[in-house]
Amino acid sequence: MQYVAKHDQRDRRLPVGRRAGDTALPRRAAGQDRIMTTRVGLKLPATLSYDRWEKAGLHIFQIADSSAWCLGDWFVYGQERYADRYQTGVPAAGLDYQTLRNYAWVARHFELWRRRARA
Repeated sequence: MQYVAKHDQRDRRLPVGRRAGDTALPRRAAGQDRIMTTRVGLKLPATLSYDRWEKAGLHIFQIADSSAWCLGDWFVYGQERYADRYQTGVPAAGLDYQTLRNYAWVARHFELWRRRARA
């Protein structure tokens, strides 16, 4: 779902996760200075500053480190709201059904406020 800014007369779409009052970031030319994720790896620009490279690595680590929690939360949501339909989403995750059930069990038993990020 995309949000439309109400204060703007044009149909300006904002990226998912941004509120309507937020201003959009300036667009870059396609492929210019962008790090792109694919199913098999990263597409990195020919020139990339050390700072951007380091920040990308930290971001990737955070995503990888939290992926089991996120998948568990996703699976719990599907189980609670879509009855048997959540099973159609299991192949999309690319993991074994039992693995996702294990993630969901842990996520269900440890609410978000109880979880601790590693320091």
